[in-house]
Amino acid sequence: MPNSEESAARPWPRYNGLLLYGDSTGNSSYEAVATEHGHRTVIGFDLRIEYAFPKAHTDSDQLSVAISNQISRCRSCSKGPATFDVRRRTVGSLI
Repeated sequence: MPNSEESAARPWPRYNGLLLYGDSTGNSSYEAVATEHGHRTVIGFDLRIEYAFPKAHTDSDQLSVAISNQISRCRSCSKGPATFDVRRRTVGSLI
């Protein structure tokens, strides 16, 4: 039987490992290099083009609440591309 100090350190000492816990938290990071160009023509058109080269990384799966880390004690060790990661984005507008 564990001593009282070990029991106090556990969140639910009465259940002795029979309690399963799921965590849906995660850490994400987004970095991008972006550029834009705008040009107004003589006849009044306004042309704008924007280009971005982004990268989104996360250490969790956005499609489920299950933990998918391979190294459970080092969440940053299993960081990879997120499901919403878009590698290149170009947007143009003409007004």
